[in-house]
Amino acid sequence: MGPITILDKSAFQSFSAREHLSFGQYFRQNLTITLVQEIVADLSKQFRSGELPDEKVQEFARKFHGSGRAPNMGYRLMCVSALLGEEVAMDGRVMLADVQYVRGSDGSLGAFVDIAPVNHLIMALADGHIGEKDREFAARWRAELANLSLEGLTKALSQKRILIPRATSADDIGTVVDSALNQPALQETWLAIIIDLVKPRAALADRIILRWAHAGKPFLSKFAPYAHYCLRVLLMLFAAVKDSLLKWTGTHLIDLQYLFYLPCCHVLSSDDKVHKLIAPHAKRSDQSFVTGKELKAGLKAIADFWDARSEQEKTWLHAALAGPPPLPGNNIVFELWNKHCVPWHPGRGNFAIALSSEEMAEANRYVEGLFKIADLPIPVAPVGYVRPPLSSTTVIQQHMATIDAIKAQVGKSKSRGDGAGPPPASKAEANPID
Repeated sequence: MGPITILDKSAFQSFSAREHLSFGQYFRQNLTITLVQEIVADLSKQFRSGELPDEKVQEFARKFHGSGRAPNMGYRLMCVSALLGEEVAMDGRVMLADVQYVRGSDGSLGAFVDIAPVNHLIMALADGHIGEKDREFAARWRAELANLSLEGLTKALSQKRILIPRATSADDIGTVVDSALNQPALQETWLAIIIDLVKPRAALADRIILRWAHAGKPFLSKFAPYAHYCLRVLLMLFAAVKDSLLKWTGTHLIDLQYLFYLPCCHVLSSDDKVHKLIAPHAKRSDQSFVTGKELKAGLKAIADFWDARSEQEKTWLHAALAGPPPLPGNNIVFELWNKHCVPWHPGRGNFAIALSSEEMAEANRYVEGLFKIADLPIPVAPVGYVRPPLSSTTVIQQHMATIDAIKAQVGKSKSRGDGAGPPPASKAEANPID
């Protein structure tokens, strides 16, 4: 599975197909609609290399190696959900866009995630099936880029005579924005600005304002933490442009959307200027920002490592590692895994590979040798760790039985037409955003 990771387009397109396979093996991608939209928009782009847009978009879509992961819920829907009082997780979890919840006969709760429209689009593009609507979207996207600006935000701040203190360096942008956001007298203004950003229907906007008033007009950070976060990164972009830390271009507002999804991952990888400037101030302390260039190098090194192994060595590695990447030491993939996931230790093992106890011991010795080569101490199993006694066959059978039960329950719900209800943070979908 690996660390939940968001790739912006600069990182995504820089990885070769081979590096994407390594990425999929050691990371769990959080697929944002922004990435797919940017790929589709390339249908109207003129490439300096002379490549045809259709061929380039197909090449990018094929890098998903299939449908891609289930997409994250759109940031506007998450923002409105937060403003309406729903809990929006900001601890690294993916907020799935379309989840069908079902209750088993034993009372346990399961979830069914079907292939979303965006996944069907990825597969169609990868097959070269490009429709007129795709081309129209790309042309409209490209035309609107020239008109994107911070004019609305600038006007709103000017009318309220709000001054964001000057940031003398990139290190200051978080501090100067927080000093403005934390002013008690400005909370109503900040609420109005975030409502204007996500543009819910009028009835929803009225409900949000009424809820805020009934709650005693609290700070936005308490009232709707995710909405406060989105406004904070928007104001950081505003401050960076205002104080000449960043030269303005309309694409900055597209780049900003990736940062709106930052709470829903462990790692963000990008080579974009906006992300390099703002992500260090927007991320949690338990998150990582890594350039696409650095991650690409790490993925390539691991792919090269695997290619150089014999079949016996590959068997040992698959059996002993059971998830974590090889190449301990100076490799960003290894470092990110150790920071955000349970590090490898002897005895972890892979249920899907049947080895005798002697063969597994030999596999562990092989991996331990990699740590010795890197001059690193051999990890020790956590205190109290006991390898589950289930055989690989039993585990697979249990998983398949669970999946079959969930599918059957979803089928019953669909035939009745009642569904199984949205996840807790998706209730705002009953009143879609304009």
